[in-house]
Amino acid sequence: MRNLTTTICLAVALLFGSSGMIASADSSQQTTGLIQSKINTIISNEKKSCGDNFATDQAVKLDLDLDGNIDLGILDESGFSCPEFGASYYCGSAGCSIHLITTDDYMRGHVRGWEIITTQFGERLVLMSLHGSACDEVGFITCYKVISISKGKLVYHKLKN
Repeated sequence: MRNLTTTICLAVALLFGSSGMIASADSSQQTTGLIQSKINTIISNEKKSCGDNFATDQAVKLDLDLDGNIDLGILDESGFSCPEFGASYYCGSAGCSIHLITTDDYMRGHVRGWEIITTQFGERLVLMSLHGSACDEVGFITCYKVISISKGKLVYHKLKN
């Protein structure tokens, strides 16, 4: 009788435990799906402008807070190509357009480059190199912006070089 009770308790624990895990996995897939849907919309609009010759690199999807869920999509237009528009259509002296996408927020701007950095406290951030005008400087002076995510919202700070 004791073995039967133990078996039933284990079965109940596994049943409820695994359903929680499934809900978590479904939530993660739903978040990734929402970000991907926004990325697909941006790419679709560019394809309409350019036509069949449009090409792009894949967007980068990141788990910035390392909780196992994708929370940021980055679509960098430096990977866009449309022969009819020429090389400077997507990029110029201020850099290339970049799209930062979460489920709850969106930001678009020009960057000369970007990378993921990790602080001494283990927080992952997006560091963007910008045209000097983004920090009220002349264009050749590099300006930096750091982006993090708080509760699904993009949070940024300007840093001078």
